[in-house]
Amino acid sequence: ARLARSCLAAVHLSNYGTQLLQENGEFKIQGNMSEGALVVACAKARLTGEALRDRYPRQPDLEVPFSSSRKMMATVHALPEAGTFEALDLRGAAEEPVTHLAV
Repeated sequence: ARLARSCLAAVHLSNYGTQLLQENGEFKIQGNMSEGALVVACAKARLTGEALRDRYPRQPDLEVPFSSSRKMMATVHALPEAGTFEALDLRGAAEEPVTHLAV
């Protein structure tokens, strides 16, 4: 459960441009429709709002935007403890992110 929640927190941090809105008792997605299901999953896990984004601020100058040729994107977020590395959220087509990881 802890790993799943950590993964959803990373999803919430990387989907800064897509929002789940409630109007007249109905929910709808505003932003990237491909990310809509991810935003809904985060909302169901009660990972919404700015508190998490304030704790782990995005570093936009280090971001790698999605491109269809690369089939992936990455966002980088500062961690709250001094002296720690930044967190990287890498996602894309299932086969793509794994090929770019070094262990």
